[in-house]
Amino acid sequence: MDSSEVQPRQPGWRLRIACILAGVAVGSVGYAEEHCPVVEMLESAGGTIAESRPLFQWKPLPGVDRYRVRLQSRVPEGELVVSIDTLIEGTSFRPPRPLTSYRAMVTVLITAACSSGEAIDSGVRLLVDTSLGCAMDALRLDASAQTWTWNRVPGALDYEVLRFAMPSGKLLGRSVTAAPMQVQIDGEILAVRARCENGYSEVRLAP
Repeated sequence: MDSSEVQPRQPGWRLRIACILAGVAVGSVGYAEEHCPVVEMLESAGGTIAESRPLFQWKPLPGVDRYRVRLQSRVPEGELVVSIDTLIEGTSFRPPRPLTSYRAMVTVLITAACSSGEAIDSGVRLLVDTSLGCAMDALRLDASAQTWTWNRVPGALDYEVLRFAMPSGKLLGRSVTAAPMQVQIDGEILAVRARCENGYSEVRLAP
């Protein structure tokens, strides 16, 4: 064998061979280190949202004060329109600029930055579609309480609640609430719509 083909042994090679013979899995240089805790995302379900600068949040980890955020936003044709790779302090991140002017697939990876070893990514993928204004689910009836309510709309600033007389359709009242609430109706038509940064959702009616 040509001496030029002989590779120098890496530090710790004896320990690595002993681990392999003992059936212990090892990695690269950081094989003796433990993984950082995995970040747990909050309100990170995928799906479609209308907000072009969504807020990403996660639970704090003990002993961790910085997190790596990697974000990519691509239009349906595949072109990369926004790419972010940054270290931040705290447990939330809002992109500094819109992720799309219309529609894009967004992937976000959050990693704990700690000294105990390599961390495992925690991620979320969602579709941003600003043409929606925002999407709202149908109203739900709580039969036991005879009240109507609805699911929180991601990115909603507030909700407009309207009551109409039945069968005339005359407007009886209008109110605004910052969060979903239970509404009781008696011989009326209830209408609710969410208000987001890019406009209103479709109107949901009950009954």
